[in-house]
Amino acid sequence: KLIWEMIGLIGTRKGRLLSSYLFYSMAFMAYPAMWSYYAQGVLGWTPLKLALSMTVFCAFLMLANVWGIKVAVARFGTPRVIKGALAGNIVIALTLAGTPPDDIAFALFPIIALMSIADPLLLATYSETGGKSEQGLLQGQMASMRAISVILSPPLLGFILEASSNPNAVLYFPGAMFVIVGFSYTAALVFYAQTTRLT
Repeated sequence: KLIWEMIGLIGTRKGRLLSSYLFYSMAFMAYPAMWSYYAQGVLGWTPLKLALSMTVFCAFLMLANVWGIKVAVARFGTPRVIKGALAGNIVIALTLAGTPPDDIAFALFPIIALMSIADPLLLATYSETGGKSEQGLLQGQMASMRAISVILSPPLLGFILEASSNPNAVLYFPGAMFVIVGFSYTAALVFYAQTTRLT
């Protein structure tokens, strides 16, 4: 029933928000699911450096959710913050696609965490499309989008990383995974931008 209801939302503002969140979640999944393999296999990071990068990421993620959202929304408004965060994620993904030097890759992690404020803001925006009695349904729909991203994104990105980072590959391009991530963030931004024209 939930799936059919979501299919019925295609072309509506709710449908665009769901699509935006799906593509956002699929792109973001690259970090918890694939970052360790990319960092160690492509960038040559040690386990300690990888662990430190995740520590920094989590610290800034907490900062973003506790303080960053409030300040950013108060200053720029929710739509601009979401668009800015998605655009920032596109730039970061394409930078990582170029396999940057270690220091630059490490420095990007706090920024990635700060850009993650798009997640709760997309959830809040979708929540506002219904009344109090609909909140369970709305949250279920968004949770379904995240579940789909967890199912699809890791194997897809894992396949791309393995195929493109193999020295015997026809086209050796270990950053190809992040090109796909960049496209996914772009799709999220496009769908979100269209919500202002749909009701």
